[in-house]
This record gives sequence, structure tokens and C-alpha cells, in this order.
Amino acid sequence: MLEWKEFSEVYNVVGVGVGGIFFGVENLVEKRKSVLKLSLCTNKAETIREIGIRRICKAPYILKFYGCKFFKNPNGKEFVV
Repeated sequence: MLEWKEFSEVYNVVGVGVGGIFFGVENLVEKRKSVLKLSLCTNKAETIREIGIRRICKAPYILKFYGCKFFKNPNGKEFVV
């Protein structure tokens, strides 16, 4: 499980949920504030399905999806940002 305390000293942590840690970020080029989600990828097929839903969802109270990146840490655990 991810621990928010590992990130809270460096980043503005907006929230922590079952699905991951949410960071408040700012796009310095576009001057746009956003939320970045970091989650442990335990089921890649389920994660890809969730990403697909987020891409097509266009509702005023659902966050807009801008893209994602899968990566593996040195311990071999996969994450998605």
C-alpha cells in the first residue's frame, strides 16, 4: 500500500483513497491547476478498463483525463500515474 506520508513533505497531497494518492499539481506552461493520481497497479486489465472509461467520460463533476503513464519501481511493483 502507498503511504501518503512519503509524499506529503514534498507535494501538496489533496487526498488519499483506496484507489491511490491524489496530488495537487500545477501545469506551469498552461497555468492550470490539476490533480495527479498515483496508484499501485495490482490488476493491469482493470486499470486499463478504468482509464478507458475516464477518457470517454465528459461530465461537469468528473475530472478530465489528460493521459497516463505506467512505470515499475526498483522493487518490481507497477504503478500508474
